Amino acid sequence: MTDIVTGQDLFDALDINSSQTLSRDEVILGLDKLHLPHDDENIDTLFAEADDDNDGMISRKEFISYAKERTHNLHLVRNIIITYS
Repeated sequence: MTDIVTGQDLFDALDINSSQTLSRDEVILGLDKLHLPHDDENIDTLFAEADDDNDGMISRKEFISYAKERTHNLHLVRNIIITYS
C-alpha cells in the first residue's frame, strides 16, 4: 500500500462543499482540517499561481495543473542536486 497523495486527492480533501472549485476560505479550512501549516502569504501565492482565469476560485483542472507543475519542478531540482552532489 502506498502513502502517496495525488493532486486529485488533495483537491478532494480541500473541496469541502464538493463544488469542484476551491475558494480561499475552503482552502484555509481544508488545510486546517488536515493540520497543514499555512499563512496568508502562502494562500495568496497559491491563488496567484493556480487561479489561471483569475475568477477568485481554483478549479479542479487549475489545481491539478498547478500540482503537476510544482511536482515537475521538484523533480528537476532533485535531479540537479543528485547530478552535482
